[in-house]
Amino acid sequence: MKLVSYNIQYGFGGDGRYDLARAARVVKGADIIALQE
Repeated sequence: MKLVSYNIQYGFGGDGRYDLARAARVVKGADIIALQE
């Protein structure tokens, strides 16, 4: 079982770009996803 805990930071990455698709790619394949903001 794969658990992912991820802070999406309003959808902005470390490079300052807004990219929700990137956040979705990071958590893809997880059985349980905990998103924080």
